[in-house]
Amino acid sequence: MAIVCAATTSLCGQGPDAPVQQHIAQLVGQLGATDFDSREQATAELLSQGEVALPRLRAVPNSAPYEVRHRARLIQQQIEDDKFRMLSRSFLLDLDGSKSYGLPGWDRYRQLVGSTRTCKLLFLDMIRQQPEVAQLIELASAENASPAAASSLAKLASMEASRLRDELYLLREPKIGDSVAMLMVAATLSSQTPVEISDIISISERRSFEGNIHKEGYRNCLRKLLGAWLPKTHVAMAPAAMDCALNYDLVEGSEIARRCLTANFDYDTRKLAFYCLARFGNETDVERIAPFLEDRAVVDQIAIGAPMGEVHESNTPPPFAPAEPVSGNNLVVRINDLALVTSILLLGENPQQVFPRYEEHDKLGFFIHSLASPADADVEQQQRIDQWKQRHLPPSSKS
Repeated sequence: MAIVCAATTSLCGQGPDAPVQQHIAQLVGQLGATDFDSREQATAELLSQGEVALPRLRAVPNSAPYEVRHRARLIQQQIEDDKFRMLSRSFLLDLDGSKSYGLPGWDRYRQLVGSTRTCKLLFLDMIRQQPEVAQLIELASAENASPAAASSLAKLASMEASRLRDELYLLREPKIGDSVAMLMVAATLSSQTPVEISDIISISERRSFEGNIHKEGYRNCLRKLLGAWLPKTHVAMAPAAMDCALNYDLVEGSEIARRCLTANFDYDTRKLAFYCLARFGNETDVERIAPFLEDRAVVDQIAIGAPMGEVHESNTPPPFAPAEPVSGNNLVVRINDLALVTSILLLGENPQQVFPRYEEHDKLGFFIHSLASPADADVEQQQRIDQWKQRHLPPSSKS
């Protein structure tokens, strides 16, 4: 909390005069006295001095005796913690959301999220867990911020994200304050979010941000921060980002989906892209999807077993792996099925015209197995697709 206290010290006016500083220096030296009572008396007096003692306490060198260093660090920590508690109380009780009370990064945070009590609680958690990152967010989001400030923020946040990732192996999960800090970094940087930071955000999201995502007020705040992160997500994190968009109904997922509708991505990633466009896309995406109406690659296969009627699902193998044989008894879902149902939904029509067993899905937009048709009926399915294209797509999109 040292940065928070340093940022607020200037609000208190001029620093202490020379006699006070001299007395504090004597008390710091007394921390190493041979007499226990003298050490305890010096500790109590330094604590009573409060903020004015912090410069001297911070200046204690590493070469000082252990007792001096140890007590100085404990006193410094307690003074800073007391100051933060006082600031937090004033900050939370003040209905004027524009006042930062010297807490770094507040202006940028409230622009993104708001200034409700819940928003403030999450912000204080960020300051508590990541004060140095918060300070750099303040610098990088300033009106005349230099490129060096953004570079320093990205570097420090990436290091913190890597540390948090390592701590997972010790069963120490990221705190909500850590997660909010990483989301704020992503929102502040104009460049693409470093993969390390996106990784921690994704891990925290899968763990429901310590359960806070299920609390209505917190959920609203976190959704806004996630919405600011999604468009800047690295393509390596595209599946996790699109899944996050689907989980929390974030329209920003459509921006990632549009980048993933190419042959450079595996079928599962493109499947998520169709889901996102079906949920968050618009009519202009229909022409973008049109080329996939010719793609007959199987993305899901459902084997109907006899005699018990067992169903065995098989997804598309990874790139360069041999494809599983598709028998005529199997039901399959192809890329062109996904492209067609997405286009139909974007045009506001009923998919049951082409997919008789079509079922709506609250999260994904459609239930993929309700699109399945017999593997040996590919020609008939393609005919239905061609007929739909004739009715709905301009000539340039039919070829």
